[in-house]
Amino acid sequence: MTMPDRNDIELCDLIGALGAGANAARDENLSANDRSLATDLTNDLADCLRNNEQG
Repeated sequence: MTMPDRNDIELCDLIGALGAGANAARDENLSANDRSLATDLTNDLADCLRNNEQG
């Protein structure tokens, strides 16, 4: 079994952050403003991942 390289680890971290942001965007204990901010940040992160994948 080979060790993952740094890019693989960073990608996994970004995907984890994307999931955490999506969960925060649905958290009913947060204010509407905080949920909106979490949604915006999650969408921005998803766009960055897409753009990086496309080159």
